[in-house]
Order: sequence, then C-alpha cells, then structure tokens
Amino acid sequence: MPEEEGLEEGGGRASASPAVTGPSVKIESGRNGRVSATLTFQVPEGVNAQPLLRQVATLLRASFAGNIDQGGNPPFAPLKKRTLRQKQLHGYSASPLIRSRLLRNSLVQSNTTGNVNSVRAGASTLTIGTNVPYAAVHQEGGGNGIPARPFVVVRPEDEAAIAGLVARFNQSLRGDIGQGEEGEAHGKQALPPNPTSSSPMSSSPMARGTGRMPPVEE
Repeated sequence: MPEEEGLEEGGGRASASPAVTGPSVKIESGRNGRVSATLTFQVPEGVNAQPLLRQVATLLRASFAGNIDQGGNPPFAPLKKRTLRQKQLHGYSASPLIRSRLLRNSLVQSNTTGNVNSVRAGASTLTIGTNVPYAAVHQEGGGNGIPARPFVVVRPEDEAAIAGLVARFNQSLRGDIGQGEEGEAHGKQALPPNPTSSSPMSSSPMARGTGRMPPVEE
C-alpha cells in the first residue's frame, strides 16, 4: 500500500507549513493619468511578507523602466515622422516615451514626481506605477493619434521571476534557508540606470522648478 501523503512516521498527519500564494495582477489606467499594476498575494496570518513584496516591487520597477529603455517588448509603435524630426532637432532621444525622462524615471525613483510605489498594511498588496498626467495616454493610446505603447506590463518572464521569489520566501518560512541577508539578497535586481541622452533631466521644466509639466512625452 503506497504511503499516504501528509502522514508523519508515527501515523499522525503532518501540519502544513504556512505559505504565501499568488499573486493576482490588476493593471489599471486612471482618468488622472495614473497607470499602475496592483499585485495581491494570499498571506497566512502572522506571516510578515514585506521582504517578499519589496523584492517583487524592485523587480517590477526595473521591468517597467526596461520596457521604455528597450523601446517596448514587443516594440512600440514608431514615432510619427514629424515627432521624430522635432525630437532630433532638439537633441532628444529618438526612442518613444523618452523626452524629458520624467515618465521613465517616475517608475523607478521614489523621490521623483509621479512615482507610485506602495506596500499596503498587512503586506499582502503592492502597487507599482506612475501618476504622470500623460502616462495613461501612452499606455492605452489616446487623442491626437497617439498609439498605445504599453509599458506597465507584467510579462511571462516577470511572472516566472516572481514565482521564484515566492518559492524562496516560502522556503525561508519552512526554515530551509535563512531569512537574513541570504533571503533578502535573492531576487534583488538593480534598477536600470538612466538612459544616456543629450537632453539631461535637469533641462526639463519640472526639474528647473518652474512647476510646469514637460510636453506630452513621445
């Protein structure tokens, strides 16, 4: 007779170890321009999942900014010839969504205008994104013939990486690995540096402290 799963050697049923599961993912675009991804995990009572959620937040910030740095994945719709000429005339990057870099930087820098990065009480939900007013126009497409260029996207490779972080965190709950530096270090991903551009962030109106938003970023 095969062994019954879940039974200990003495015949008693083994108690299940607590485990974090999920997440569910919801991507939203708001009327105020906000674009965000909200991930909700199922966290057992008494488990502090904040270290896990911080790792996932770091991973996604890098992924979203990387989408802009790489020109989309799959590639963004190309810029209109007129827009491209204007950007080249003023020394801006020819890549879509990089002009002042405010949109891109708001995804990765917590002290930047428009940044959305929160881990809610109870450490079961995190939200990553941007409040830059024109973000939703580029995420979804909008007026003036602006095509959708989705940059807040949780891709299969992101899902696989998150699953790995969850599995390792659950290992730490079971005592298979330490919860100290080793557990914290796993999955940490350096945020991508600012893309090199002939138009530094300091040249944008917002950076100069004028209080005016830069033009719609294309």
